[in-house]
Amino acid sequence: MTEQERREAESRIQLVFELVEDGIAVTRERLRRELPDVSPAEIERRIEAWLASRTQAPLGDAEGRPMRWPRE
Repeated sequence: MTEQERREAESRIQLVFELVEDGIAVTRERLRRELPDVSPAEIERRIEAWLASRTQAPLGDAEGRPMRWPRE
């Protein structure tokens, strides 16, 4: 990997992290707007639950068939 390719890869990864942070912030604000009487702690609990849910990929992002882990 050349220095230029490395810098481009770092830039793309940084952008991904920024987009994730922006998505969390937008979701947090939506929850505050929709649930004005809910405590900040409850908002954070809901954010954590949202981050832990994988509605679009409940079995993960990898190809192949699901397996138990650790393997027996």
